[in-house]
Amino acid sequence: MELILIRHGQCRTDDGSAYCGWTDAPLTDEGVRQAYALAKKLAQRRLTAVYCSPLKRAKDTAAPIASVQGLVPIEEEGLKELNFGMWESKSWRQIEREYPEEWLQWSRDWKDFVIPGGESARQMYDRTAHKLDEILECYRDDKDAQIAVVTHQGCIRAMACHILGLGLDAYWRFKMGPGGMAVIEINEGRFGILSRWE
Repeated sequence: MELILIRHGQCRTDDGSAYCGWTDAPLTDEGVRQAYALAKKLAQRRLTAVYCSPLKRAKDTAAPIASVQGLVPIEEEGLKELNFGMWESKSWRQIEREYPEEWLQWSRDWKDFVIPGGESARQMYDRTAHKLDEILECYRDDKDAQIAVVTHQGCIRAMACHILGLGLDAYWRFKMGPGGMAVIEINEGRFGILSRWE
């Protein structure tokens, strides 16, 4: 089985100026171009299913990929980005200035600090890992399955850590730009092998 992790195309907050978790930002023109480039790149594969986050930037990236394959994207709430709560649409400099105590707590314990109105990195990791396990279980008897998951950088980091057996500690060791993708081979024992990252 192959798991293809895909980050949505560029959206208006991908310049790193603000955290865009559950904020429903649309793709830019460049993001749309990236989505169609991904569809073209994956056209030679025979995808079994395309899953995506229900946020617009992920849905609009998944749509052309699925369309080329004659599929309809399956939206899953569990594939949404980290919920930044009251930090949504703010830069880290704004957060540090406006919420100094909370920022300090997060800096000291980024895994388990729950952002007010949002969630912790561990909560997002657990949510995303659980959803990935559910998806893979649906295709356990199909050794040739190729499952595409179109989601967000935080979720991709979490899923890569989970399926490669690295745990949350390795979260920051993965980075993927807008419109990027990774391919992970998964054997019968649910053992993941990273074969591509781009």
